Amino acid sequence: MPASVHRQHAEQAKKTVVNAVVATSTVLKESTIQQMSNNTSFSKEEITRIVDEAIEKNLERNFARIRASMSSQQTSMTPTIPNNDTNPQPPAAIRKGKTVAERKARLPPMTHEVPKEDRAPDTELIRIGKILNHYKRHCAAHYAFHWSGLLKAEYKYLFALQGRNGFPSWTPNEISRIMR
Repeated sequence: MPASVHRQHAEQAKKTVVNAVVATSTVLKESTIQQMSNNTSFSKEEITRIVDEAIEKNLERNFARIRASMSSQQTSMTPTIPNNDTNPQPPAAIRKGKTVAERKARLPPMTHEVPKEDRAPDTELIRIGKILNHYKRHCAAHYAFHWSGLLKAEYKYLFALQGRNGFPSWTPNEISRIMR
């Protein structure tokens, strides 16, 4: 494409953008002046001057962006193939949360040594097992639930227990949450 045709397209695009910005900014300008005159002690002339300066700065910024994008289009009319030597590689996997060690430092595991007479009955353990938060399960019955909220092996018999109505005490979701 010849440079003169490219310049004509650029000028046409610039005019289109200017017309759109002017139409939009006129409406915004009037509503902004109205809101500012209701909320401030400035005169209408001062508010109009302030809004006009802000619009002018915004237009200059937008035109600078357009000129920069058009100049980059003019200089590189052929597509470039990225070179792996100059393009940096994406960073390694970014850690999203705290590690288990960091969490255990904040929420320490409790000892599992509790005398048998101080342990909760099976119905209470079933109620505790339905708690969603893993650490709250562990704190409520640390002898029956690991720090991660999983039920310890010696208490797996609780899954076979049924409620008063003869139905199972656990739903499949609850079982999968504490058995994993």
